[in-house]
Amino acid sequence: MKLAVGYLLAMLALSLVPGTTVEERGSLFEFLAPELQNLLHVPQYALLSWLWCRGLSGLALGPGRSARLALAVAAGYGVVEESIQLWVPGRFSSWTDLALDLVGALAGVGFFLWRRSVAAERGAAG
Repeated sequence: MKLAVGYLLAMLALSLVPGTTVEERGSLFEFLAPELQNLLHVPQYALLSWLWCRGLSGLALGPGRSARLALAVAAGYGVVEESIQLWVPGRFSSWTDLALDLVGALAGVGFFLWRRSVAAERGAAG
């Protein structure tokens, strides 16, 4: 759970950093078109929701409940992050970014549940 909270706090810290243009300071992903850079929301939020699933599953909530709660945390944070970016200079908020956040969160939860089912099948077969 500590890793999930730490990752969320790191995301928050990064979202508070004012944006700059590439001319002012090179971007880590400047070789990608802005549209492709936006797609990075998907793996970012997939990892966030997967970490929350893992952390919450240790609380004996069951995989389904852990997944729903992790999805709620990731989706809720997506709304918070996009709202924060309305006020941070040089940062931009968009519905597309929020949709990509949700796609990523769903992917992370889906991966968590898939891995749990594979592990359960192996346990039943072995």
